[in-house]
Amino acid sequence: MEKSNTLFRYRVVNKNSIDSLMKDTLYATTPDNFNDPYDVVFQYDLEKIVSDFLKDEELLDNFLDDFMKSNIFIDSNSNVSLDILKKELKENPKSFSTSLKIIIDGAIKLIRRRNLIVCFSRKKTSEIMWAHYSNYGKGFVIEYERHEIENVCQKYLDSFANEKFEDKSDIKLYGCFKVEYSGRKFDGSSFVYNMIRSHYKDLKLQKQGKLKPFKYDHFTKEEFQDLMLNKHNDWEYEAEERVIVPNNDINNSFGQIGMCKPKKIFLGEFMDFNDKYLILSICKEKNLPVYQMYSSYSHRNFGLHAKMYTSEEIDKILKEFSN
Repeated sequence: MEKSNTLFRYRVVNKNSIDSLMKDTLYATTPDNFNDPYDVVFQYDLEKIVSDFLKDEELLDNFLDDFMKSNIFIDSNSNVSLDILKKELKENPKSFSTSLKIIIDGAIKLIRRRNLIVCFSRKKTSEIMWAHYSNYGKGFVIEYERHEIENVCQKYLDSFANEKFEDKSDIKLYGCFKVEYSGRKFDGSSFVYNMIRSHYKDLKLQKQGKLKPFKYDHFTKEEFQDLMLNKHNDWEYEAEERVIVPNNDINNSFGQIGMCKPKKIFLGEFMDFNDKYLILSICKEKNLPVYQMYSSYSHRNFGLHAKMYTSEEIDKILKEFSN
């Protein structure tokens, strides 16, 4: 499928979306704020990860060493040693599964907080999309030029490259990509194992502040994108594309990634008149073309239609409101 030249962002009318429209800003959010709680999650084989973990002597030593140093209930003068703990874990791996699952769940949470995503669609006339993402047709849609979105994304990434990435080539993990739809979750067994291994391997460097926050030697670009871009077939109607960028502050689930000027604005068929006045006023000031979405009852096919407002029609609506 060829790339579309424009992408559409569905919006509800609220303080943030209006402020963003006025200032031409593009905001992203972390996946844990998505309407789909199963987005950016993966399947993993806990039994295999436990088995690999317990066979990796270096990883096991680093893990247990950190555990002993950070556990306030282990006295430094006690007889508990790395060898004793290691022996007990290997003799009873099932008991370790519970602890490791907690670590894995933490890793998944970190992945979901470590990345910011902006969601777009290649469609603007889908009734389902307007219902789900624009407050039942009471919101609006912003059309952007693809190259403008890509430029904003690249500028954001360039600002990160030197300061935040351990390996600057890892910046290629990010960008604007098409979502893939399938009937299977991404198998993240090796992904999460390598992530945990990398964490404990570099623990000393992290504590000394010698490691940059974005270090991605534990997975490939294909694995990363399988995780971030794989969705269930049920969501295929969205025709989604995503901008994915790193989140510098994992305590903040929203972030501005740059300035991106809209190409057109589409108003929902059932938009409140006060909201219509507000958006038309902004668009008039910014010289933005505005279209009205409407249902055509003379057509049998589903799908909305768009009619462009003339400057005279906009002036008439604004005048009616002021009177």
